[in-house]
Amino acid sequence: MTIPLSRLRPYPPRPTLSRRGLLAAAALLPGLPAAAQGPVRIISGFAAGGSQDVLARILAEALQEALGVGVVVENRTGAAGTIAGDVVKAAAPDGTTILIANIVTMSLAPFSFPGLKYDPVKDFVALAKTTEFPIALATGAMTGATRLADLMDWTRANPARGSIGVPAAGSLPHLFAARLAASTGLPLTVVPYRGGAPIAQDLMGGQLAMGFGAAADFSELHQARRIVIVATSGTIRHPALSQVPTFTESGVAGLDSNGWNGLFLPAGTPSAIVERYQAIVAAALARPAVRERLIQLGFLVTPSSSDAMRQQIVEEMRAWGPIMTDLMKPR
Repeated sequence: MTIPLSRLRPYPPRPTLSRRGLLAAAALLPGLPAAAQGPVRIISGFAAGGSQDVLARILAEALQEALGVGVVVENRTGAAGTIAGDVVKAAAPDGTTILIANIVTMSLAPFSFPGLKYDPVKDFVALAKTTEFPIALATGAMTGATRLADLMDWTRANPARGSIGVPAAGSLPHLFAARLAASTGLPLTVVPYRGGAPIAQDLMGGQLAMGFGAAADFSELHQARRIVIVATSGTIRHPALSQVPTFTESGVAGLDSNGWNGLFLPAGTPSAIVERYQAIVAAALARPAVRERLIQLGFLVTPSSSDAMRQQIVEEMRAWGPIMTDLMKPR
């Protein structure tokens, strides 16, 4: 069954947007076919309250407003988002199940999980990259450090307590933790978590010395002075964290890459559905209020086309594959 076209409506014009641009985007297709039973689902592979979950809920609001049907976020956590990938791969290609994924789930997982059940390129249709996020190193009550140099000094003085949380084994933060240990000689013990939100909780509670994760996982708590971000990735400082230096500024090389989030549909989804979603997402990300909200949460709004997203995954798999394979070898 399908939703009648009469129930679908274009993304509503906003005073801050070009009415012509919105109408052009909405008019690309007459409507989005979808199952009449049940809402559209956005499947996230990371815990509720984390940065990807927050992003998913912001996008769900925009999709619900545009489509006139319910849009819910489901958290299928574990295995660096690959469980969520399995769910969406197996879903009907009718536009009712969307995967929100990141560089870990799509570009790094083939090397982190030898038994991976999906092919990131062949089993999904890329809608678009939505955001990038710097990788941040944060600390809290256990160390009391406010600068990267202070944190490194504390870790050298307390080698048995130098645990560093990462959102998942085989994640980009895991790779960053390994690089930080190699480049500084720090005695770090990597502890995998199920997302960035539980890392932040343990930093606040003094159960964890430091954690690597998306800046968006730590930004609000940093601004509230409940944890401290001591450095971020990227070549420039994030506008919402302008007082926090990059790793390069702090004297640590090789930690310049940012992560990203994107939306994907099961392979075989009709092009009409793909294009309709692309128009809605592009309109949502163009709204100044949405962009500002995402920036304050620690994201960078960097929309791209389906083709560009697919090519980026292919290139990242080629570049990161050998490094990840070595990282995941039993020691």
